[in-house]
Amino acid sequence: MAYSTARRIGRRSGRGWSRWTFYLASGPWQPETVDALVVHWINYLSDEEAAIEIPIPIGPVLVTCQIPDGVQMERIEWQYPEMREPVALEYEASGAKVRFAIPRLIAYGMSVLHLRDE
Repeated sequence: MAYSTARRIGRRSGRGWSRWTFYLASGPWQPETVDALVVHWINYLSDEEAAIEIPIPIGPVLVTCQIPDGVQMERIEWQYPEMREPVALEYEASGAKVRFAIPRLIAYGMSVLHLRDE
């Protein structure tokens, strides 16, 4: 299973969306060899006035995710390329939905939802 979504997120000013409107893209993927659901996150918010692209961190990002039938959450980890070790995230599971928060997203990161059979 693989698909992606993009969402318009941003602050509103008195005259509509401010210049800090940005897109947050996510793409979930379920590997065949591991009991996990991996969600890739891309933050497209950057300083467009700079000479080079400078990402503007966002967060926390609140997430509601539907997990596959027949499994339960075991744990959720957050990681991005510069990290040495993933960080365990707290979550709330209710039926086939799980809620958690990504603490901070600079440019790219992954939330790994480790699953186990019911």
